[in-house]
Amino acid sequence: MNEKLKKDISAGKTVERAEMLMLLQAALQAGEPNFVRLLAEDWLNAYPYDLTVELIRAKAYFKNGTAEKAIKIAARLVELDPEYVEAQDLLASTARRVKP
Repeated sequence: MNEKLKKDISAGKTVERAEMLMLLQAALQAGEPNFVRLLAEDWLNAYPYDLTVELIRAKAYFKNGTAEKAIKIAARLVELDPEYVEAQDLLASTARRVKP
């Protein structure tokens, strides 16, 4: 995490969407799915139709061992936007792992 983002978060300042997405991706790669899920849910309370954050949230559920919840979220994303390729990929790969 860069220093500017650390200072903004510590000071209680608003975080830009791009910075928040960077933070979510970094936390997901670092193996912190609970943090990702909680941060994503906070963001989605303010911006409920942010499909990118929903997708990251679904990935966090999957990494946390809750594949059924990840499938539900990915299926909803595909329903909202059938051309959302990343959601289609997540839905297919998660479903294959749960029900080969």
